[in-house]
Amino acid sequence: QDRFDVALDQARRALSIRESLGNLPRIASSFNNLGNIYRDMGEYWHAISAYEDALVTYQKLGNAESIAGALLNIGMAHHLLQEYTRAVELYSQCLAICQEQTLPHVEANVRYNLAETYAALEQAELARTHWQRGYILSQQAGFTDEIHAYEQLQNEIPLLQQPATASLPAVATTPETEQASRPTLPPEEQQVLTLAQRFGRVTAKDLVDSLHVSRATATRRLSALAEEGHLVQHGKGRGTYYTAAGYAVAETHGTVTTPDKSATATAVPDTAQILARLSANHLQLQKQYAVEAIRPVASPPTKPMPRLTVRFATVPTLVEFWELRCHLQTLLGQEIDLIPEFPM
Repeated sequence: QDRFDVALDQARRALSIRESLGNLPRIASSFNNLGNIYRDMGEYWHAISAYEDALVTYQKLGNAESIAGALLNIGMAHHLLQEYTRAVELYSQCLAICQEQTLPHVEANVRYNLAETYAALEQAELARTHWQRGYILSQQAGFTDEIHAYEQLQNEIPLLQQPATASLPAVATTPETEQASRPTLPPEEQQVLTLAQRFGRVTAKDLVDSLHVSRATATRRLSALAEEGHLVQHGKGRGTYYTAAGYAVAETHGTVTTPDKSATATAVPDTAQILARLSANHLQLQKQYAVEAIRPVASPPTKPMPRLTVRFATVPTLVEFWELRCHLQTLLGQEIDLIPEFPM
């Protein structure tokens, strides 16, 4: 609760400042953030009020995609209140905008919600229709998060499990590669390796910014870890960066762990809820953090917290990466393990 109180206070202050400046896009964003916080707290009527304020502001701006997103959020809050008929009305308004303005990503999200809501209303044919159209759209557009969410929804709702959808293309999954254990590292080297494993790649500047060491020290540590085989160097000169070799060092007690092969079968806690929240907030994550795709993956037994992989449109700084991780932990209400994906 303390975490939510702090988040609410910060969101209200941000809204007040933005209102004093008359910055409509920022004001709308603040209302939307307030709605997200209230929704996560379970205060759905407060969330609806904030989302409606965001909707009015977006309508003044004439931003069709944001208007559709606001309608989607309001509909979801009504769904959480089990006001399914009202939710369908709002989702249908959102869908109409998506089709008129050609907004495939929002359309994929709203069809998911319509399938879920019609299923709750036991209107099987409408639920199946929206599920199938949304699933096909997601596959055609390459929306990997949405594809996974649709398949999860089908697994959880019996009336969506029909032969007509069984022939749809399956999504390939890549199991985690088994990693070989290595000797325990000194704390300062393990700290660098942990950054490389978490962030996917590190540079000397990243170490200077995050560990507050000199550039000479940062370069020396990276070079030493590369010589020892813990890191792999890429590029030369200013373009040099390092990635972790194919093994993991545990973050606690300096112990080394080798993942069990069964780790890939370990289910992420509350996967359906995580997918729903990520799906509902995808537009915000895309705009604020340049997130292209984010999805839950299997968590190893040694780290039972939810594990998410994220792909960025542009490579973030370490600070931006940690800010995203903190935001996601607030959104999901629990600690997470966030793994970035980078094209190599």
